[in-house]
Amino acid sequence: QFNLGVTLAEMGRHAEAVGPLGEAARLSPRHPKAPYFFGLALTLAGRPEDGLRQLLKGVNDDRRRASAHLAVGRALVRQGRAAEARRYCEGAVGLAPGSAE
Repeated sequence: QFNLGVTLAEMGRHAEAVGPLGEAARLSPRHPKAPYFFGLALTLAGRPEDGLRQLLKGVNDDRRRASAHLAVGRALVRQGRAAEARRYCEGAVGLAPGSAE
């Protein structure tokens, strides 16, 4: 399910990716990337609050993943929550200073 969901998301078919990625997150709650990809798919499929919830779970599950921090920051910016987003974006830069966007 996870690979199918990621493939759909990479094809830009975010709404279709939500089902398989949600199932992967449910079946494998310790999968290190499942909440991240599920959250991105939800966000890009027009469900920003649900997406943010999953992205935050991904950060809480693995605080060393810079991409997860950045995804949370971007999701918060999209919701007009720039002050909160700054903390996550700075966290991403601190974890991966050479890849700052």
